[in-house]
Amino acid sequence: MSQKYERTVNSATSYKSKIFYRFTYIYHMQKNLKRKPRKRRKSRIELWMLLVFSGALIYITQQCSIYRPSKENLTGETTAARGDFRILFYNVENLFDTRQDSLTKDEDFLPEGTNRWTYTRYTDKLNKIFKVIVAAGGREAPEIVGLCEVENRLVLEDLLRKTPLDKAKYKIVHRDSPDPRGIDVALLYRPEKFTLLHWEFIPITHANGMIAQTREMIYTKGLLSNQDTLHVFVCHWPSKLNGAASEKLRNRAAERLRSKTDSLLRVNPASKILIGGDLNDAPESPTIQQHLLAQSFNELLINLSAPDKDGTGTYSYQGQWDLIDQIIVSKPLTKTSNPTHISAAGYQIFSRAFLLEYSEKALVTRPFRTYRGPMYLGGYSDHLPVFTDLVLK
Repeated sequence: MSQKYERTVNSATSYKSKIFYRFTYIYHMQKNLKRKPRKRRKSRIELWMLLVFSGALIYITQQCSIYRPSKENLTGETTAARGDFRILFYNVENLFDTRQDSLTKDEDFLPEGTNRWTYTRYTDKLNKIFKVIVAAGGREAPEIVGLCEVENRLVLEDLLRKTPLDKAKYKIVHRDSPDPRGIDVALLYRPEKFTLLHWEFIPITHANGMIAQTREMIYTKGLLSNQDTLHVFVCHWPSKLNGAASEKLRNRAAERLRSKTDSLLRVNPASKILIGGDLNDAPESPTIQQHLLAQSFNELLINLSAPDKDGTGTYSYQGQWDLIDQIIVSKPLTKTSNPTHISAAGYQIFSRAFLLEYSEKALVTRPFRTYRGPMYLGGYSDHLPVFTDLVLK
């Protein structure tokens, strides 16, 4: 490179500017080489290779910048808006791999299945989930992420190792559940921010004591940076598809969860407990208020998820928004005098424009999902993520 261009590149103020100047220089060199193609064919090929390499560097830089902390990232938040410790819950809508599992009903999500679930679609889904997690994280990736509808540990490993999310160095809490479709819950945590002390999986049982074929709940206990202990539950309760039968199971799940939280609060009334996930019921439903005994005030368990008064929610069914992805905490987490407490922003739905679509036919806005029936849309999920922040003193 000539001394003139070398001085120009070195004076550039950013890495991207340097790439731009090198890109321009290579372009002009290529034009000059066209005048003597026979003598300098080898040099022309080398310059074209440099041109392609420079373009690849620009692309990689842009992708990595999604993760890097910045004053304002994809959420539109400034760095001051984020709390000390962010906890995100996200139903990712059928995150399946492309391999058949003989123990589960995953035939629809195979390359030859009804949904034509190819490796290309799978990797695109992984990258979309990565972008949502980082964008919802604020200035950095969330410290804890609770996920619903993941098929197995492999898809979690792919999410963390085959996308730029590997920079967050998440660890995984997961095991295969009794759900016949093979969809599970999982918890991701950043070990430098949350020291895992204990974890267990809580099955949902029928009245006769038999384990129901549905997702288990995850319970974890860990230490925060201020040495406070935090208890986190991840839930994905049975859907409403089976009517009264599934309602009974949701009630059983609520009662089992309440029994566990009561035990923690008996041992230590100051226990800081946080419950989140897809509960498949509204905050005002009997399952939440009468069986879990979680309300918005004057209870040991306080539901941070406001009732759906303004028509917003996390899931859209037949043009109506439902608030079924919720966050519930024990009362000690709401007291600002405690060294660990919920931030003033409380419960938040991450509902950025890229996660939504507008239906011209139905005249409604709804989550931009991956599939609608067997039709591939290429979206993100049929749910919106929710999160809350902790303040650590």
